[in-house]
Amino acid sequence: MSDRKRQILIGFLGMIWLIVVISLYYVWHKPVTPALGLRIAISIGRFFVVLILVSLAGGLGQRLLRADGVSLSHMALQAGLGCGLLSLVMLITGATMGVNLWIAWVLVLVLGLFFWKDAIVWWQSLRALRFLWAGSNSLAKCLAGGWTLILVATLSTALAPPIKYDALVYHLVLPQFYLQSSKVIYDPQLMYWGMPQVGEMLFTWVAALAGLEAAAVLGWALGLLAMLGLLGYVLDRWGASAAWVGLAALTAGTTFSASLAWAYTDWLLFLFGLIMLILLVRWASDGNPRTLMFAGVCAGLALGCKYTGGVALVTGIAVLLWERWRTRSSPVLILRQLSIFILPAIGVSLPWWIKNALATGNPFYPFFFPAGAMDAFRWGFYHLQPWGGWRDVLLLPVMASITGVEGSPGYNASIGPLLLGLGVFALLRSREKYEKETIALRIAMITSLMALVTWAMAARWSGYLIQSRLYATAFPAFAILAAAGYQRLTQLRLSRIRLGRLAGALILVVYAFSTIEVVRLAVGQGSAQVFWDIKSDEQYLEDNLGWYARAMQAIRDLPPDSRVVMLWEPRSLYCMPRCEPDEVIDRWKHSLSLVASPVDILDRWQSAGYTHVLLHQAGADFVRMEDRRYQASDWEALDLLLGALPVPPVEFGGAYQLYSLEP
Repeated sequence: MSDRKRQILIGFLGMIWLIVVISLYYVWHKPVTPALGLRIAISIGRFFVVLILVSLAGGLGQRLLRADGVSLSHMALQAGLGCGLLSLVMLITGATMGVNLWIAWVLVLVLGLFFWKDAIVWWQSLRALRFLWAGSNSLAKCLAGGWTLILVATLSTALAPPIKYDALVYHLVLPQFYLQSSKVIYDPQLMYWGMPQVGEMLFTWVAALAGLEAAAVLGWALGLLAMLGLLGYVLDRWGASAAWVGLAALTAGTTFSASLAWAYTDWLLFLFGLIMLILLVRWASDGNPRTLMFAGVCAGLALGCKYTGGVALVTGIAVLLWERWRTRSSPVLILRQLSIFILPAIGVSLPWWIKNALATGNPFYPFFFPAGAMDAFRWGFYHLQPWGGWRDVLLLPVMASITGVEGSPGYNASIGPLLLGLGVFALLRSREKYEKETIALRIAMITSLMALVTWAMAARWSGYLIQSRLYATAFPAFAILAAAGYQRLTQLRLSRIRLGRLAGALILVVYAFSTIEVVRLAVGQGSAQVFWDIKSDEQYLEDNLGWYARAMQAIRDLPPDSRVVMLWEPRSLYCMPRCEPDEVIDRWKHSLSLVASPVDILDRWQSAGYTHVLLHQAGADFVRMEDRRYQASDWEALDLLLGALPVPPVEFGGAYQLYSLEP
């Protein structure tokens, strides 16, 4: 045997020996337990399912709106449009054929056959990221690093069991209900069923494929797409540094950053608002009626996502009228272009109105007039008096930015200081003025101003409508103004001080604080520990939801035919289908309005088939202190009813009591 062959043989045997030793080592030192391996595999599977659905949306959008070259903004535009249309596909399919694992996969396979080539082309737009990075300075790259940390932290939370309030009340409750019913049907016990459900239809689709956590991952992915679209849009007009600052101004608000993981629809609203704005800017440049039509479609999708998404329609009309006024267009042309914009918006949102009208007689259920489960008493009870005073109207952007805190009454969101702090500088003149920059800035200003006026007016009609998150369709315009404002600042000097550098330092400080807060929140919740199988789902829920998690587990442990009526507890995700939530926090007051005595309420509940009552004692105590619509007699009646129940309750830390209605 030659020396070369001998060396090859020794090398080959040596590799076998190394593999055997390593294998034997890990027989005794297992780095991945079966439980951890399963957890990782499930998480990867959920992420893969989300990628499939997003790819289908992008492919569908690519087929409808083809683009020359690669562009992050056009990538977001195509995916957003595709998501809206896919939601209508799920609504129609779910209401006719039904919805389950097999139907969901058949839809994926059928659509994949039609759009897989378009999806590949759509993904190629990510190549634009290299242009974004190449043009980024040190400030931009630092902001990109913080943004990456936010994405990782929120993805870990999205992969864990859902814990945020609105997800437990309706964003995921409705998909859960449809999957349990195997069809998109009406449930009079779910008042929020009447809300537009573009987002919830997409959540239903991925939840059918890979569980409810996949819905939260989809929400995260849609937020990522929206942010990439914002980066690409600003990059094309004001450069990479301004693009990263615009994104930082938006995500410096911890509500927007953290909400990536919440399975809410706010980022989908943002995406629809962004792509409508992009299309309106394009239309203002080329006058193409097809572009205006798709802008109207996006406005309708925003309205189909949430009623307050109708702000997109209002701002779009304002932009159209302003642009036609500038060119002194004839009334006939204005009416024709209004119809091109408005009719598609009505068309794509019409299915949600028809759904409500067929089920309840009210196209805009549960608002505007009593219908369905919202009788006159409940409808009046749900209407909340305006929050705050005229100061909150006249100084709305200041008050929302400075005093808004996530989870607190009123604005109920932390939107950060940079949108307001930088946005005002967009009014400064630029040294270099290009037509596409001028048009983009003008339309962002009109959109922002009209959105603020609509926000202020709505807030004086109902206290619920003061919440910042409800107007997510306007925040793309706010972020664009912040980016343009920063770009203006970089052109100014005060003596020897470059104001752009000073502003950059302040932006870095703000964004560092925001990034730390979001990461700290994710770490504190323990979502990463769930991913690595250090903490169980049950322990995670108990750590974050307290006694509520224990109460939900107790309901799940009841016999299968049990039915639980809930008082002052609207969150029902973890006890469906055995529980009936107190969605509007009005069940006790409403029940008293229908009968003569508490004993009659008990009789009605037993006749309706309820076997238990879950009292959220902490919620009742809060309402007793804060809600002046309740009288002392209401609480006396509650004490009488609870005292008449045959069996002492099961206690959950003084926060919940589970009563049996049967001896």
